[in-house]
Amino acid sequence: MTNSVRVDVVVNQSELRVGADFTVLWDDYSTRKDAISLPEYVEAHADRLRLHFAEFIDQVAQTPLSGGSVSELLLIREDFSYWWMTLFASTRWDPTSNITHAVKLLAFAEICSQISATKVSVRLSNDQVSAAIYTYCKSKNIATTEKPNFHNQSSLRLLQFRAAAAIGKFAVTHRRIKALESGSQARTLIVDHFVRFNEPAIADGRYDSQYWKALDNVLPTIEHGTSWMHHFVPGFRSLQATEQLLTTLNKKSINKHAQFESRLSAHQVFPILRELKQLRRVARVSNRHSSFFVDARSGVDFSALFVEQWNESLCGSTAARHLIILRQQEAVLKSLPSQKNGLFLCENQPWETAFAYAWHKYGHGKLTAVVHAPIRFWDFRYFTLARALRDNQEHATRKPTPSVVAVNSEISRSFMEIAQAPADRILEVESLMFNHLIATSTAGAQKDILLIVGDFFPHLNDRLINLVRNTEHIRTTNLEIVFKPHPMNPKLPDFSGLPSVRISTTDLGELLPRTHTAISCNSSTAALECFVFGVKTISYVDPEALNSSPLRGVSGAVFVTSSEQLDVALTDTHSGDQQSRSLLILDPATPRWKKLLA
Repeated sequence: MTNSVRVDVVVNQSELRVGADFTVLWDDYSTRKDAISLPEYVEAHADRLRLHFAEFIDQVAQTPLSGGSVSELLLIREDFSYWWMTLFASTRWDPTSNITHAVKLLAFAEICSQISATKVSVRLSNDQVSAAIYTYCKSKNIATTEKPNFHNQSSLRLLQFRAAAAIGKFAVTHRRIKALESGSQARTLIVDHFVRFNEPAIADGRYDSQYWKALDNVLPTIEHGTSWMHHFVPGFRSLQATEQLLTTLNKKSINKHAQFESRLSAHQVFPILRELKQLRRVARVSNRHSSFFVDARSGVDFSALFVEQWNESLCGSTAARHLIILRQQEAVLKSLPSQKNGLFLCENQPWETAFAYAWHKYGHGKLTAVVHAPIRFWDFRYFTLARALRDNQEHATRKPTPSVVAVNSEISRSFMEIAQAPADRILEVESLMFNHLIATSTAGAQKDILLIVGDFFPHLNDRLINLVRNTEHIRTTNLEIVFKPHPMNPKLPDFSGLPSVRISTTDLGELLPRTHTAISCNSSTAALECFVFGVKTISYVDPEALNSSPLRGVSGAVFVTSSEQLDVALTDTHSGDQQSRSLLILDPATPRWKKLLA
């Protein structure tokens, strides 16, 4: 008779109960012998699990459907597959991508196999995860004690309506947004995000951007100037206010500036509607394919996590927006004179695929993807990009890629090497945003700040502040507590229960000389800045996220998973001693950039 092995799946160790042979903690760490922490298991087997999920993405692309593979059925041009613009294929760095839960599901499947689980009880608040666990157990003949609430997906017809509405809305909101002027003689084009710049300088005809300021000694020497396309970033100013700023800038600048997304031409609408119809057909076929999102190796069915975003990518407002971007980039890059150099801030987002496709389609020159911050270990966007770079076969569904990827740190170069990107496609350049870290004397400076570095995602800030709030040392510290919000997330967390906290939007470079200790979320690039500057840096490894700190694996970096560990780290005079600070390429003369743009 087979022994019964009962497994409880709970959120954290406060929910442990008697009767289970094993308890799997979905979002918690634990030292208890009767509990298995999924965050700890994922960290221990990170290399294997990361590669496993990357291979699953490739598997979905090659899934055979009626008439060909998924990527083939999504050919909306003879040589361009819309597959690369889907939310699933772009492996977004966003909690709604469900990638963290997917990796944990792979880990859970391994654990069930190792302990020969025969019965599973699930007590999680996330219905999508609960449904995925239930489906997996059913496929493996593992009994379950409860049936989860299956999330109702939006109908394709409803998504179709939303797509049509999105086209109409875009036509209205962007009706006064001008495209980049084709009459410019500039031979260099740069695409970035319209944030992190000195707004008063606009009136003088200067685009003083944190992203590119280090190239102030290079860009003005480029013959015929530079053309710029800027992504509109919601939350800072309206579309019209952005357009007015760019109009002011263009009046005095020798360069030409425009928003990346501009007015929708009437002749573009009907082709977009035809393409939407083609994408909907693929969605219907894939939805009928029962094993579409089933991982062939583990047997895990990820449908509960990914079907909704898949249908949105093919049928919803996201599909409409992506098809508009593709049409507009084809029109812009067709109209421009031959460009010698193209640069864009690289995050492997869907728009980058459309831009790279149109760039190469119309015969422009070298296209450089600029990775402006060190790559995080679990950031699948760059893993996907690296795998595409090594695809040297000519085929219609090949991903349009940049000529080279410019990285500015040892961390990023190592990441791309591990992902097996071709060495000749990876170019090391000087950092453009971190020149303030170049060694300066801070001898005698008063180190009187305990700096809490805000994250891009509000929910991560809330959990970080809760961790700090429960730390004994914080209540007695003589240091001034300063919270620096992320430049693209002005929302402040609740500071109640903490001593007086000062909010500072000052550049990090101005705060670091006075900073004694810095505390950050584990995904924060600012943690690397603090560490390289020589500040004692403590990163919180959030159990609800993957450890994506740029300091992961760096000697001297300090990580904590609880308030108790944070207390120890704050009072430990030896923790945080750096063994290496050569993590970024720093040189204000930027000789590598000069060579690239020559």
